[in-house]
Amino acid sequence: MHKLRTLLCVAFSTLMALSVVTYPEVSLKAAQSKIENITATAKSSSGHDASLAVDGNKNTFYQTPSSNSQEDHYRSIDLQLDGLYNLSEIKIFNNVGPYYNYQIYASKTGSSFEKVAYKDDETKATTAGDSHALAGVEASVIRINLSYTSGMMEGNLAEVEVYGERIGDKQVDQNKIEVDNFADTKWKDAYDKFANDQAYANSKTLQEMSNLVGRVIGEAWTGKFTFEMRDDLEGKDIFELENGAEGTIIIRGNNGVAMASGFNYYLRNYCKVDYNPIFASQLQMPESLPALDKKIVKETEYDYRYALNFCTYSYTMAFWDWNEYEAFLDWAAMSGINTVLDIVGQEEVVRRTLQAYGYSDTEIKEYISGPGYFAWYYMQNMTGYGGPLPDNWFESRVELGRQMHDRMQTYGITPVLSGFSGMVPSNFKTKFADAAVIA
Repeated sequence: MHKLRTLLCVAFSTLMALSVVTYPEVSLKAAQSKIENITATAKSSSGHDASLAVDGNKNTFYQTPSSNSQEDHYRSIDLQLDGLYNLSEIKIFNNVGPYYNYQIYASKTGSSFEKVAYKDDETKATTAGDSHALAGVEASVIRINLSYTSGMMEGNLAEVEVYGERIGDKQVDQNKIEVDNFADTKWKDAYDKFANDQAYANSKTLQEMSNLVGRVIGEAWTGKFTFEMRDDLEGKDIFELENGAEGTIIIRGNNGVAMASGFNYYLRNYCKVDYNPIFASQLQMPESLPALDKKIVKETEYDYRYALNFCTYSYTMAFWDWNEYEAFLDWAAMSGINTVLDIVGQEEVVRRTLQAYGYSDTEIKEYISGPGYFAWYYMQNMTGYGGPLPDNWFESRVELGRQMHDRMQTYGITPVLSGFSGMVPSNFKTKFADAAVIA
C-alpha cells in the first residue's frame, strides 16, 4: 500500500508538472500564429511592387524607388493587416549580402505610429532573416522604414512575416484634420485688442516683463524690478535703467524687446548673470541687486535685428514645443531681436493650398517632408523625406504658432513668414496637363 501511494504521488506530481509546461506552450503557439491576409502598399522600383514583400516567396522582393527617380526618398512600406492584432513577432528577410538598417512602427488606426523595433547594426543579411520579438503591441497597420542599405541606394524586402493573435476588427481612424480659421479663435480677439487698444497693449507688455523676470531668475525677484513704458527715440528702440526705491531697479523702454534688452544689460553687467536656454546659463544671482552708478540710456541704430534660418528649424528646433519656444523668445527679446523667421504651423498653409487643387490629405502628407528635413523642404530641394506627418501635427503646430505670435506681438517681435516658393508635387503636371513646368 505504501509503495502504491508513493507511485500515485509520483504519477500525480509528474502529471501536474507536465500540465504546467504544456499549457504555456499551447498559449505560445496560439499567440505565434502567422498572419496571412496582409496587403502591402508603397512606392517602388519597376518590377518590384510592394506586394512582393508579403507574397510568401523569398525569391521575389519589394524594392524602394530607383535612386535616379524623383521618388527615391520614399523609403517606407505599409502593411495593412486584416484586423486588430496583439503582435508577438515580426520577421524581416532582406536580399542576402549587404547589411540593412530599418525601423518598424505599429499603429492601431494607421494615423499615429509608434516605433516598436529597429535594426541599426552592420550585421549582414542571411537567409535566416531578422526576428524581432514584440510584447504588448496592438496594431492593424505596420510601417517599415528602410533607412539604409550598404550595398546599394535602394532598400528591399524579400519577405515580411508577422505573427500575433487577432483581438478585433480592423480599426480605421475616422477623424479628419480640423484647424479653425484664425478669425474664429481666441487668438484673433487678443491680437485685435492689442493692436487697437494702446492701454491694454501697454498693460499686457508690462505684465509679461514681470513674468519674464520670474522665468529667467526666479519669482522671488519679480518685485525687485519695475518696468515702465516710454516713447521711442526718433523711431529707434531705446531703454533706460535707474535706481528705484528700496534697492529696486527701474527699467523703461518703448516696447517689450527694448525693456527685455535693458533687463539683460543689467543682468550681464551688474549681476554677472548670462541667460542662454539653448546652450548653458549662469543664473547665480547676488544676494541683493547692485546699485547703478548713474542712469543708463541706450538706443539702437538698427531697425531690424533678425534671427533664425530654415536650417535652425531642422537642426535644433524640429520638435520643440511651447516650453522651448517660450524660452527662446525670452532670449530673443533679451538679445534685442525684433524680427524672427517663423515656419511653425506653415504645413497647414500648404495643406489647404494643395487641397484647393484637388490633392487628398494622404497625397499632401506624402509630399511634405518630416520636421527633421523642413530646412530642405522649405528651401525647395526635397519633398516627402522623413514623413508623412501625423494628422495631429497640423492641428497642434498651428495652435503652437498662434501662441508664439501672441507672445511675439506682446514683445514687439515681427514674425517673418515664408511665401510661396514655386515648388509643387512632382505629379502636378499629371493632374494639370496645361501647367507650365520650369526646371
